[in-house]
Amino acid sequence: MWNYNKQITVRWVSFILFAVLLAGTLALLSSGHQEGLGQAELKTLTTQISVTAELLPVYVWFFVFLALVMLLLLGVPSILIFAPTYVVAGFLLAFVVTVIAQIHASIIAVYLARRKGWTEKLPQPVRSSIEESEAGVASLSFWARVYLSYPLRTVDLVVGHMLGEDKPAGAVYPSIFIASTIRTLIPAIWSSSLIDLITNFSYNPAADSSWFLIWSSILVAYIVLPRIPELIICKKAVKPVLLQIEAWETSLKSKKVARPGKGRNKVKLGVESGPG
Repeated sequence: MWNYNKQITVRWVSFILFAVLLAGTLALLSSGHQEGLGQAELKTLTTQISVTAELLPVYVWFFVFLALVMLLLLGVPSILIFAPTYVVAGFLLAFVVTVIAQIHASIIAVYLARRKGWTEKLPQPVRSSIEESEAGVASLSFWARVYLSYPLRTVDLVVGHMLGEDKPAGAVYPSIFIASTIRTLIPAIWSSSLIDLITNFSYNPAADSSWFLIWSSILVAYIVLPRIPELIICKKAVKPVLLQIEAWETSLKSKKVARPGKGRNKVKLGVESGPG
């Protein structure tokens, strides 16, 4: 269910659908304005959405949270959860809600992976890399979650395999909490700076643009870092497993023998990462 390749596809389909939905919504809203939606109109619109949200009954937010967890279980990137929530509720609440929803999704995913037997579909190359590695389940759970390259549901599938039926799932809860917070932070700051740049009035627009460019550079570096194995920051025992997860059904060891000097699987490089 949470095959790496399928999760990458889900990631990109989610971004495309979100862009189409956003464009359609803005086009519909701009039809009522002769000059289109400018910054003032967008600012008014976001304010109206925020005020309307505050008047909703509490039980509505319970169902909204359940919907968010379901979307995350499918593999929708967390930035697509954070961005609209930020427009409605502001940075702090949107960030907390996104992280908590992601933590719940991970706990549920690990449980389902173990109890439904989905870990049996883990490719043999990934199984072999785990068996040959001395990486602990908590360590792998942390480092694989920190980097955006690795879909969280795929990480949960691997973690479920490592836990087996004997180890308590609580052993990975701290790593899930800490890593999910770190993983969400940079994309959240970037998306909030973009939304503020588009919708907010400012006495110093140059500073707003600079802030957005700074966080764009940080986000790009954060995405690119795992693309260079030598620069991946993690425990030495974890790195081979991370690389094999990215290769998924292709054995890096056999490929290295077949084509000496080529090193890493390049099939997926540069096409799957995105802020999520």
